[in-house]
Formats: sequence, C-alpha cells, structure tokens
Amino acid sequence: MKSIWQQYRMSAALDNDKTQPDPRTISGGEEGRAFARSLATLDQQLKNARSDAPAPPFLHESIMAKVRRQAEAPATRPGVLLGWWAAPACAAALVVCFFLAMHFARRPALRAPVSRPQEELAALPDTVLSPLSDELEHLQRDLRTTTDFLLASLP
Repeated sequence: MKSIWQQYRMSAALDNDKTQPDPRTISGGEEGRAFARSLATLDQQLKNARSDAPAPPFLHESIMAKVRRQAEAPATRPGVLLGWWAAPACAAALVVCFFLAMHFARRPALRAPVSRPQEELAALPDTVLSPLSDELEHLQRDLRTTTDFLLASLP
C-alpha cells in the first residue's frame, strides 16, 4: 500500500509539472526506484514527442457546428417522466403485493390426525400406490446387493 501511495505521488507530481525526484533518493527499495526511472523515461518521451503541427482548419469548424446544433436543440431531460413517480409506484406495488400475498397465503385448517394410517393407505387406489411399491422393491433389492457385495469383499 505504501508503494502504491508513493507511485501515485510521483505520478501526480509529474501531472502538476513539478520536478520528479531523483530515483536514487526514493525510498521503497528497488521497485520504487525502478518505477521512478520508468516514469521519468516515459515523461521525457512524451514531452519530446509533442508535435507543433497545426490542427486542420476543417476540424475547428466541424466542432463548432456540432456545438451550435447542440445549443439549438431543445433541452430534454431523459427520465423525467419516470424519475419522479417511479420510486413511489414501485413502493406502492410492493405494498399491494405484500398484502395480497398475506391474504391468499392463509393456511388451510388442520385436519384431525389419522387414527389408523393403514386404513387410509388401503383406501387409496392401486394406481397411486403401484409406482411407490415398485420403488420400494427396487430400493430393497439395491440394499441387498450392496450388503452382499460388502460382505463378499470383507476377508
């Protein structure tokens, strides 16, 4: 963190046209000195690469034409229509949804516990219980084969 702050200070000093400190006097070890050297080199290259070539005359005219068109265009603020009423509308919708959920989420009345579950199961049609009994048979078969395998693998 200290080195990041130091690098920021060096870069900000160059941005403000202050003199860059001598890389040999920078604390922070070799990494800080290497950063200072590379920053000084980059700064020199950028300063020496400046071009004094004038801008083409059509560039100024095209920019000014765009500025004039923008100034003449009617000022519109995007989102004004939605801006002032969107938040209250969302809040109201959430309140309504909450009350509707509470209204329709009433729990059904609890039935009395079944005194004889076997009679209830017997009253169910075979088409309902058939898949369940098949699954129970498959599960029992899998348990038997697993038990046989484990017993066979033990010495």
